Parts: sequence; C-alpha cells; structure tokens
Amino acid sequence: MILAWPLGPLLLGLVLLLAFLPNRAKWHANALLGFLWIGLSNPLILGLLLSGYLGLVAYRQKWHRMGYVLPVGLALASIGLPIQVEGFLNPLHAWVLLPWNLQRLIHLYMEEGRGKMKTATLEGWWWYLFGLPFVLGSIEWFHDFWTPVRKRQAKLQGRLALEHGFRALWQSWAAISIHYLLPWESLRHFQPENANPLGWLLILAAIGSSFVLGVAGVFSYARCLAAICGVRLTRRLFGRLWLARSVVEFWSNWNIPNIVFVREYFFLPLMRLSSHYAFWISLVFVLCLWLQQGWWHGSPQWAILNLTAILIQTGFTTLKARNPRIRQWSRIWFPDLLKTFLTQIFIGLSGLLWPLQSPETFWSVLLWLFDFQAGFFPSLILFLGETSLWLFRILASSLDLL
Repeated sequence: MILAWPLGPLLLGLVLLLAFLPNRAKWHANALLGFLWIGLSNPLILGLLLSGYLGLVAYRQKWHRMGYVLPVGLALASIGLPIQVEGFLNPLHAWVLLPWNLQRLIHLYMEEGRGKMKTATLEGWWWYLFGLPFVLGSIEWFHDFWTPVRKRQAKLQGRLALEHGFRALWQSWAAISIHYLLPWESLRHFQPENANPLGWLLILAAIGSSFVLGVAGVFSYARCLAAICGVRLTRRLFGRLWLARSVVEFWSNWNIPNIVFVREYFFLPLMRLSSHYAFWISLVFVLCLWLQQGWWHGSPQWAILNLTAILIQTGFTTLKARNPRIRQWSRIWFPDLLKTFLTQIFIGLSGLLWPLQSPETFWSVLLWLFDFQAGFFPSLILFLGETSLWLFRILASSLDLL
C-alpha cells in the first residue's frame, strides 16, 4: 500500500513543514517534490507530463515553433521504457503509473481550448501538474485548486487548514484500517467442502463493501495534504457504494471525478456526433472503456465479468420499462435490501479476479454457488435446518423451565 510505513508518515511530515512557508514557496516546493517523485518512479510519465506542459507554454506564449517539445518528451520517455514493465512490480512505481497524472494534463488542454483558463498562469499549471498532493491520487479539477490560491485564500496555514487536513487524515486512516481488517485473504483459502453458506456470502458482501476503502483512503490522504497546504477540495470522491442496488449504480458512484472526466471529455462529445446512432455509440464506448480497464488492471476476466453484468442489467431495465408486469414482479421479488446484498456479493466475487488476481478461487466459488447437488443451495438448506432445530431445542428447554 502506498501509505505504508515509512512513506505515508514521511509525506505528511514533509507537507507539514512546507505548510509554514510563504504561499509561492510552498507550492514551488510541492511541485519540486512531485516532479522528483515522478522522475524517480517513472521517467516515461515525467517525459509525457513535461512535454505536455511545454506545449501549453508554447500555446499560451504564441510560440509556433514547437520543435523542441517533442524531442524533450521522447528523450525522457525513452529513459523510462526499460523500467516500464518492472515498475508494475513496485507499488510505489505502479501508483505513479496510474492515469490521473496524464488526465490532469488532458484536463488543462481541454479547458484551455474552451477558453476557460484566462485567469490561470503558467506557474499555476506547473503547481497543478506536479504538486505533491495531486501526484498522490485522484483527478482534481484545476479551478478547485486555483481559485483559493489565486485569491490568496490558500494562506489558511493556521487552525482551519490543519483542521480540514486532519479530518481528511482521520477518514483516510479509518478507511484503510477497515480495508485491512476485513478478510480479504480468507477468500484465497476457499474450500467448498468446508464452506458455511451464509458465512461465505457475508464474507463476499463485506469484501464488496470494502472494495472502495483502500483507494478512498489514499485519495482522502491526498486531500489531507492539499488541505494542510491551504486548499480545501470539496468535490465528492465516492458515493454510497455500500448501498448500491446494482452494478451500474456501484460503478457510477466509484471515483466520481474520474467518471465526470470521462463523461465530459469523451462520452458527451461522441454522443454529439450523431443522435441517430446514440445507442450504438454508447454501447461501443462502454465496451472500449471496460476493455481499457481490463488491460490497465491486468485482468480482462474482471472487466468482461463487470461488462456482462452491466449489459444484462441495462437490457433488463429496458424490459421493465416496456412491460409493467415484469416491473411489478421485480419490485415484489427483488426488494432494495436484497438488490444491495446481491450487488455487494457480485462485487466481492469479481474482487477475486481483481485485485486478488485469483481466478482459480473465483471459478471454485462460482461452481460452488451454482452446484445444486452438493454446493451452496444444499448447504444452505442443511444449515437452515440445523439452525431451526437448534432454535427449536432452545425454545423447548425454555418452556420446560417455565
């Protein structure tokens, strides 16, 4: 985990020291630390970010001869190519490889092209691209950062900034602690012959509920560092995933800044191309998005499983909208509580493919769930029978005492 000892406390200590510097010096130091972190972790990403920043500078300064931009980026990127594969084996490198560093660069280009960066400065862009809190995690919008800095509200270096920062720090450590306390590794040791049906369903549901906590902890930690530096970021990161009633609702509330980024800069522009083919455009887009997710996370099976569930649910939702009887039947047999429980079980089951990377256990659990002779359902009936008999005996002994 990126916040394990000693990296997490070290980052916090550095930012606490920087928080007492003047505003410009503080953010220059943050950007320098982030620049060095990316450079030491993966020069490939550093080359892309630096060449992208030089391109923004050239565009803003009306420099039409940009021949130097591409060679600088390619030179730095070529240094990082030999360690690109090896970087995935190192948690520190792998985290920096995640896409939000490049997504912030795309965000700057898109907003500059729309004319929404008139108040931005080259210095502000530099701080935003390489600032230590932003390198650590999530996609934060530029103006959420730049507005308090430009209006000198970021000089809240006293009690208020520390209060917001340590509140986010508490949320971060609470989320990560719960994430580690839940029985992730117990899923690897699943044995169908010794499986307690309700126990394993509860474990799967708990894992589904905790799926977000590890990532949410890191993102909250990043916001903690930003708040200590005087920038309070208030956009919601995650929705109430533990109450999601479907796979679509779960993933719609996962990493909301990333979802907004994809929707604003890719999905909606594609949908504006043709209203006649909106269905097929959205279908191809969702397909490509999940294939990209499968490639990025190193688990095509995980992406295909979630994509299949989303397509099935979308089709069933369309069918319910057209047929009132099916809609009424669904409300009777699938109340919201059961939908939430089944959704968490599904997310926990897909967690066996990623992040646990254990497809053998996934297929073992899946076969156990749908084995009608010696799997989940016979075990559940036997378990319920034994539980009912045990309760009946307790009741009978209570009546004897009376």
